[in-house]
Amino acid sequence: MVSASDLLLTPVVQILGRILLHFIWQGLVVALILWVLFFVFRTAQVRYILACTALVVMTLFPIFTGIRIAREQSRIKGNAYVLETLAKSTAPGMVNKPTLEEGVKVVSQPATPANVATQPTDDTSSPTDATSRSTDDTSSYLQITVNIDRYLPWIVVIWFMGVVALSVRFLGGLLFTQRLRNKLTKAVPKEIEERLEALASRLNLKGVQVLESLSVQVPMVIGWLKPVVLLPTSSLSGLSVKQLEMILAHELAHIRRNDYLINVLQTVIETLFFYHPAVWWVSQKIREEREHCCDDLAVALCGGSKLHYAQALASLDGLRPESALAVSNLTVAASGGSLVNRIERLAGRTPQTGGVMNWLVSLALVLIPWMVLSSSYAQAQLPVEIEQNIDAFVNNRLNAWTVPGMQVAVIQDGQVTFNKAYGLANVEKNVPMRVDTPIPLGSGSWIVNALAAMTLVDQGRLNMDATIGDYLPWVKFDSGDESRITIKQLVANDANIRDAIHIAGAQRALSNLPDTFDSSIVSKEGYIQALMSGKLTTATSIALGYDYNYVTNDVLLNLILEQLAGMPFEQYVQTAIFAPLEIQASYDLQLAQHPNVATTYRLAKGEAITFFEEPKQMDANGFNPPAFLNSVLGLSMSSSDMAKLLVALLNQDTRILSPEGWNFFLSLEQSVWGTGGWWARMINNVDVLANVGGTEGSELFMEVFQDSKIAYVVMSNYLIETDVNPVYQVLGSVSMGLMMFDESSPFRSIPFTAEQLNDPSESNIERILGNTYASAIGDIEFYKVGNQLKSNILNHEVLFKQNRSLAGFVTQSDYAPLDGLVLEIHRTGIDMWFRQFAYKTN
Repeated sequence: MVSASDLLLTPVVQILGRILLHFIWQGLVVALILWVLFFVFRTAQVRYILACTALVVMTLFPIFTGIRIAREQSRIKGNAYVLETLAKSTAPGMVNKPTLEEGVKVVSQPATPANVATQPTDDTSSPTDATSRSTDDTSSYLQITVNIDRYLPWIVVIWFMGVVALSVRFLGGLLFTQRLRNKLTKAVPKEIEERLEALASRLNLKGVQVLESLSVQVPMVIGWLKPVVLLPTSSLSGLSVKQLEMILAHELAHIRRNDYLINVLQTVIETLFFYHPAVWWVSQKIREEREHCCDDLAVALCGGSKLHYAQALASLDGLRPESALAVSNLTVAASGGSLVNRIERLAGRTPQTGGVMNWLVSLALVLIPWMVLSSSYAQAQLPVEIEQNIDAFVNNRLNAWTVPGMQVAVIQDGQVTFNKAYGLANVEKNVPMRVDTPIPLGSGSWIVNALAAMTLVDQGRLNMDATIGDYLPWVKFDSGDESRITIKQLVANDANIRDAIHIAGAQRALSNLPDTFDSSIVSKEGYIQALMSGKLTTATSIALGYDYNYVTNDVLLNLILEQLAGMPFEQYVQTAIFAPLEIQASYDLQLAQHPNVATTYRLAKGEAITFFEEPKQMDANGFNPPAFLNSVLGLSMSSSDMAKLLVALLNQDTRILSPEGWNFFLSLEQSVWGTGGWWARMINNVDVLANVGGTEGSELFMEVFQDSKIAYVVMSNYLIETDVNPVYQVLGSVSMGLMMFDESSPFRSIPFTAEQLNDPSESNIERILGNTYASAIGDIEFYKVGNQLKSNILNHEVLFKQNRSLAGFVTQSDYAPLDGLVLEIHRTGIDMWFRQFAYKTN
């Protein structure tokens, strides 16, 4: 039995998916051409023919596209099969040179004996070379399509669901209109019936029936082979006989032109291509010009003036109740299209339809999704093998370290290529972690606070060289530092303003501070004023260390930003940062009780771990900061939100900051830490911006490589007070896995000469043999060949050498990404560039 997943991977689904994508630009081109032609031709009949032709062309495009793609794929598979067969059948001493001219011809030549001199020739290709050359003409096609194959089944599924939904609506509309024939209808007066017959005979129509109906509010035609004209009861009493004759002439014009049938076909096409606004626009133009054509025919048929006919339409519109239901697209009615525009046209005035503006809106609706889809297809994708290995790696680390949950995101080339969640957001309630589950950031909120400040700098409202005293003259430090600490120091968080009170759940490394807190404080101003009696201190000459002094610093910064923005800090951040980036972050006042925010946990009290140990117990650590410090401590974000923020950062999104603002934000020249808490590290001679954050029960770690537009984010609702923990291990393994498959990765190997390397000692080899290590690039096992240490990584052989100046091993391999790596192999795992990327499994 064929499973649903297998069905989605069939060639038919792949071809259909590409047809749907190609039609986006094809339909747009056809609609643009029609739009231009409408400026040239003004006659209703010509415009109607042009619009119908455009819709037919739109329908034919997907058919031709499907044929072309099917032939191309068949040709590629055929060539690959022939070339593979030729390569397998090449006998020793024979050289096969396949070509693709008029099929594939095999030319066999005797091999030249080794002792016979030969003249140099340009044709030195081997069978492998010939295979590579013969497939060059298809490589570009494969490169374009390989990245979108992953999404095509889902595109087809969504399209199919839309078609099914609209088809149900279509069939329901057909049944409804057919029921109108017999629902609350009766014969019309004899005079009306005679006038209909007279008009029908002039149009060579027979068998047309007219009925009075209580179910309709406007005259309409139903049916094609046996058409019926339905007249609302209000029109029989509210219109004169001459006006009714004109309205009947309009309906008979629809029948004469087979408009009912064409309208049904239009609806079918709209159903198939429902996702394209250009199709709806062209179809709407057909309906508008159809009404204009019938208006012209009705005027000519009745021998009246356009003014009298316009008056009849106006009277008809006045009889329609305001609550009247919209006429179904499956009917053709005298009130179809815009009555106002039709009346203006008959009166000789150019209708003001706003059509150009509507078209521009439709154009934007097409271009924006297409640009988004195109950018997502162009981005690099993590191979499936890497995703599976990351999943296994993370789940193992969660189990080994008793970590409740974790979120991982990868940004490549400025686009999110990987984002997954693991474990639980709440252990007690068994709530799974999701990529949109907010996790308290704690000190990680530096990033958002600094960004908010930079937006005001961009607006010219905040002066980075001004001091605290310039904006908050009531703030007084014991040492008078309010007149020396600049806004730049606050933003960079290197003013080193000391936190004097330990706020539970926030400052994870300030356990030496007293926990006493004045419960009468209800505002940020009150908090600062309470510290001004000997506790508002700083040490600007001392660089900010690992004690995470940031609460008082950010309270002062937020007070200044609120004063300049004229609104609460949370509201300003939402307006200036979160809304433009569609970030769903939380500033909830009661995080511990908030159902959508991850519960935080930490290492169980009394359980100590050493460098090589893994914890086995954890305690829940509800994080619930004081309400007035919510804007400083209460920010929670998910990995999907953080990824959006990093995408904006890597692409220097001008919706948030100017290029100059971004450059300052990412600069490391202001302090040891840098604006927003960034700090620099050097990995393999590459500058890396790192950022850490968290609370007493959560952890955040990210790295950013500006030049290559790569970033990693790992978040957890668990705190382990050591730098050797699963957050760092996962980030290291993800980065290692990415490096192996992405040529744009900043992690490049270091060249070593043979003179610099030597074989490892026997004791080192024996220490490592028999060990297996798991990582995002698969399992790594070591074996010994003579006095050499080797391993198979990614199906490539790797030889391990040592350098006297290095503590670790240097790799040598025929696979470039694995050649020249410096690895440290120890008791618990394998480290690369000061980060663990593989753990020992035995």
